[in-house]
Amino acid sequence: MERLYRVLLLTVAIVLMAFPAFSQGVLNTGGGDDPADPTIIQFEKLDYDFGTFKAGDPVKAAFTFKNVGDADLIIDMVKPSCKCTELTWTTTPIKPGGTGEIKAEIDTADLEGKKEKSFAVIYNGNPPVERVNITFTVLAPEGAAPQGDADGDGIK
Repeated sequence: MERLYRVLLLTVAIVLMAFPAFSQGVLNTGGGDDPADPTIIQFEKLDYDFGTFKAGDPVKAAFTFKNVGDADLIIDMVKPSCKCTELTWTTTPIKPGGTGEIKAEIDTADLEGKKEKSFAVIYNGNPPVERVNITFTVLAPEGAAPQGDADGDGIK
């Protein structure tokens, strides 16, 4: 019985000694959390103006990015600023020097005028979030009343 108690006590001591190594990140295997080994996403630019579209015509774009860091870049999520935007992105790890792509499609059916949209790229880098901004103008459909003019008589 005393031997079992000693083995149990030794096991607990080993676990407790190893815990600080885990909590301080010594055994961290992911890239981007260690400033000495950062993962960095780089877009050609962060602000895009796509011009003018007719209401109902989708705004489609592809945004290429590069991993300019020293570890694999992994995108956890790409979050749009509104529900009118559908996004798809490279889901495989991107090696240092490699490139990936984010595709966006914005539904303009219920939009009018100058619009500013964005999406946030959440990844294993430092900083862990990069934001891309998109601006465009949506023209009202022909014969439609100006926005805010519900009955079409030109008076708001």
